[in-house]
Amino acid sequence: MQNIESCEQTRETTALLKILALGIRQVEEDNIRPPADAIKRLRERRKAG
Repeated sequence: MQNIESCEQTRETTALLKILALGIRQVEEDNIRPPADAIKRLRERRKAG
């Protein structure tokens, strides 16, 4: 049985591993954008929102 802190740490680690796996899959599928394009898109969203 885990204490609350240990359980939260396990959940955070699992979430980070899922994010990492998603990123790796996107790279493998060549589904990535240059950083400049991503930043431009984020700035446009911020202006619109």
